[in-house]
Amino acid sequence: HTDILMRLGQAGQAFLVTERWRARALVEAIAAPAHSLTREQRQREDALLAAIGAIQRELLSGSLTASAKTAVRTRLTAAEADLDLFRVGLRRAPVTAEPPPVLDDAEVRRQLLGPREAAIVFALGEERSYAWLLTPSQLHSAVLPAKKHVAAAVQAYRALLTRPVNALTATSALRGLDTEGAKLHQMLIAPFVPHLQNVDALTIVPDGVLAYLPFDALPGGRRMIERFRIRYAPSLSAIAVLRERNKTRQAPSKALLAFADPAYPTAKDASPTLAAYRERGVPDTRLPGSRTEVLAIRALHGTSNSRVYFGDDAHEPALKQEALEQYRYLHLAAHGYLDEQQPARSGILLLPGPGSDDGIVQVEDILRLRLNADLVTLSACQTGIGEVVDGEGVMGLSRAFLQAGAQGVVVSLWNVNDSASAELMQAFHQNLKAGLGRDESLRRAKLTLLRKPGPWRHPYFWAAFVGMGD
Repeated sequence: HTDILMRLGQAGQAFLVTERWRARALVEAIAAPAHSLTREQRQREDALLAAIGAIQRELLSGSLTASAKTAVRTRLTAAEADLDLFRVGLRRAPVTAEPPPVLDDAEVRRQLLGPREAAIVFALGEERSYAWLLTPSQLHSAVLPAKKHVAAAVQAYRALLTRPVNALTATSALRGLDTEGAKLHQMLIAPFVPHLQNVDALTIVPDGVLAYLPFDALPGGRRMIERFRIRYAPSLSAIAVLRERNKTRQAPSKALLAFADPAYPTAKDASPTLAAYRERGVPDTRLPGSRTEVLAIRALHGTSNSRVYFGDDAHEPALKQEALEQYRYLHLAAHGYLDEQQPARSGILLLPGPGSDDGIVQVEDILRLRLNADLVTLSACQTGIGEVVDGEGVMGLSRAFLQAGAQGVVVSLWNVNDSASAELMQAFHQNLKAGLGRDESLRRAKLTLLRKPGPWRHPYFWAAFVGMGD
């Protein structure tokens, strides 16, 4: 539909179709979160989720033959389909209020864009892709290469971007990185450069593999981070709904809740948890730097106003049992699992703890949390570097936290150097404490590392963290 409209020269209508495709389910979910279900609906959902959880634990038990695993995976797919059908039924049920609107380009410009703000929305297609630039006064559009060509360029860039560097290799590594980055800038941003001269803040709505591209690292004369304050959004209409929700929020009474350095089982431990992690292809390494990171952040916000869980205490039941709505910042410094085939299986890897939880806080678990946070930070997440090509996994985690009540999410697109991550996060929270907004706080923290002498000027050290939401 988008393609037909663009071929007919109707860029505004094509943008609206794309926004509807991307935004409708999400804006309705933000306006009516999972915890607003009736008791009967919740009981039915509980039963469906319990069935899925039981099958997942069976799959990860480590005692199945190859043929048995195939049979269990088939049952898991069927159980997930039952949950999908249940959710479809909820959306078809009569509602007493109109759902939030999906915004056309004129409403986006009127409601969301200030005098020096703009947004770029991407839609990747098999034969050709499209992008729209919205400024306070105009809508511009561009035809981009097919999805496979965009994906290849992003993969080539990320292969260099996520490769660790040091003082001896940083300069030569930057030259190669910026050669690939210039190609992406030419492909994705250059068509709009003449219309960005008076723009300071840029919202990016990525599609597919672009969810794994830190646009602020791209060179274009100067790096984009030196020109723009950049944020990301699952859709522009979602930002409007988040702003409406913010008008009725009560300010959280406490500052920080953090989970860091979970005591992951090592190769010496023959435990179901270790089997579960290996089945998902994630490392079983500890994250000691995350403890230093969280202690520094807690010192900024005050120990009496914060609560942290480390080591053996950083388990899934502790997260679910906390009074989450009381905290302004939720910080999760743990490995993440992103499933591109089934994004709803993606999650954050804590520990099982007492009870039947498997320690993996999946999308369905996140949706049932009651958050009231200005910001959720997912630090040190794994994203399957070199294998992820769609982007739905990381987007799914971010969307889930927005639906659960967070106003914004900061996610790490790859594992970065412990020291650099700790310094960036400390600078980020210092800026937040000083009253700056999330996007400018994150930008200034990145610039602090970029302008340091030595290897930290390489985007590998500072570009991994991106902010999504309002």
